[in-house]
Amino acid sequence: MSSGYNRTDVCNANRQLNQRLRSNATLSKNWPDRGSSLSMNVSHEQDLIDKTNSQTLPNMRYNHGLIHFFPSEKQRKSSDKTLLYEPPEKRLTPSERIAQHSLDDEDEKWYNSLTMSYSTNLRNNRDENLVYNDAGERELHETWRSGMDHNISFKSPQKVIKYLNINPSISYSEDWLLERKKWFLDENGDAYSIQERGFFQRRTFNANLNSTTKIYGYFPINWGTVQTVRHVLTPTIGLRYQPDFSDPEFGYYQQLERTVSVPIIDPDIPDTTYEDVTYSSEQDRYSGSILGGTSRTRQLSTTFSLGNLFQMKRVELDDEGEEIESKLDLFTYNLSTSYNFAADSMRFGDLSANFRASPITAKNQIGPLKQLSVDFTTRHSFYQYDVENNRRVNKFYWDRENASGLNVLRMTSFSTNSRFTISGPSPFAPREVRAESKPDTVDTPRTQENIRRDINDRFGDRSERFTGAGNSPWTITGTARYSLSMDNPMLPRENLQIGATLSLKLTKMWSFSYGTNLNLLTKDIASSNLMVTRDLESWEGTFSWRPQGIGQGFYLKIGIKAPMLRDVKLEQRRGSGPLRQY
Repeated sequence: MSSGYNRTDVCNANRQLNQRLRSNATLSKNWPDRGSSLSMNVSHEQDLIDKTNSQTLPNMRYNHGLIHFFPSEKQRKSSDKTLLYEPPEKRLTPSERIAQHSLDDEDEKWYNSLTMSYSTNLRNNRDENLVYNDAGERELHETWRSGMDHNISFKSPQKVIKYLNINPSISYSEDWLLERKKWFLDENGDAYSIQERGFFQRRTFNANLNSTTKIYGYFPINWGTVQTVRHVLTPTIGLRYQPDFSDPEFGYYQQLERTVSVPIIDPDIPDTTYEDVTYSSEQDRYSGSILGGTSRTRQLSTTFSLGNLFQMKRVELDDEGEEIESKLDLFTYNLSTSYNFAADSMRFGDLSANFRASPITAKNQIGPLKQLSVDFTTRHSFYQYDVENNRRVNKFYWDRENASGLNVLRMTSFSTNSRFTISGPSPFAPREVRAESKPDTVDTPRTQENIRRDINDRFGDRSERFTGAGNSPWTITGTARYSLSMDNPMLPRENLQIGATLSLKLTKMWSFSYGTNLNLLTKDIASSNLMVTRDLESWEGTFSWRPQGIGQGFYLKIGIKAPMLRDVKLEQRRGSGPLRQY
């Protein structure tokens, strides 16, 4: 395709507007026996108007599976992928399971839980951008950036006095770069830099310690089929330490100082006199690098979280009079905050709260209603807000004037989400197909087709019975979302959207879905999407179309369904925005 093809294709307005060419190729490999993976990516993007372009040549990422330094016999057995078959374990009673769990804990030593994980990422970018030369003309300037990072994490979760779980961890990162900045100060005290070539290493680390336990409370009710309500309380405390890497001992920041003589302009003094002015600055030598700048935030913080789970136990009688127990999660309510000892002010982090309830799930669905959930999330600040300067100030919110007794924290955000799902058989399905089949009591001649169907039924393959149009189930999913942000109390921002998605399997091979989201505050359609999928046995075809809203356009893909060959595909797209995620 020529470089002017998009501009000369007058029959397609979208192609005329699209003045960038993109190509991308990814190769990945997994080693399940080691839990490792390797991926390589090469891409190219070019602007057809000014000829600027960007390439990755290539990017490579490797992840190594979890390594046990001193694995126990149980850990070694669970990680041995050469065992193709393992006989099923004996079914144990609750008391036997508790005893077996205690024996397993006794066999585990503290050093059996010491593990390490490793990952590395190689990045190579080449860019050509327009810059002005000495003659004031624009020309393409080539820039190469390369870097490689190594990340190692050590963990050793332990159980203390049977009830307290602690998890210490240390993370270490080492970056390899081929360039960094060398900074200078000019006569006005402004910093400027030049590129310094070579092989440079940057090492950073942090340490974490988390501890958690569970506390159980029971409330006997004995009301109808409900026997007990259980409250599971999960407190968690975490500690985190990270040094300030701008400290001169690390050498990642350059300390600059320059003294210049500045003339003193005074009409009462006939002769020109000078005074010395000293400028100082601190600059990151790795700012703007392909691996990012160097953190200069010292952290010595603790996090607090409190999880609350309420569950209900029911006992019902079946048709034979046997008791059947069932457990249902009623709702969860979680709180979390933090405190940074290293901060010079405003050490308390925001208090986050989340409430979630799912009264209807797959375990207790009601007719076609398969799922219903609702959740609320809030964030509160401990500090006052200065409206005039548009920032938080180091004053507790409860210390303000005319503060009420209950309003001790300032709410900065609130959001709520609700979701439901209903589904069922197609109303167009023949009644004899949807009805539950009953065994025949009269012997009838069995044809070869009946025998084949009976074999399929015995092995759970009933797909051929649902090959007619409309014989497959339908699903409707509805959502409602509301959010309110009040970081600045004088400029609140709110959003209210409702959405619905219809999914219908037309035949065994064809499926259809359509979804839309409506903004009730602006009365606009936020997004809509239509998708048609065709099963092609080993292949699969997908057509997606966004007729309006964000990311208008369409996307067509025909590819292999096998996970290892998902990158083998033919695709065509028009438009921009979310369609690019394919």
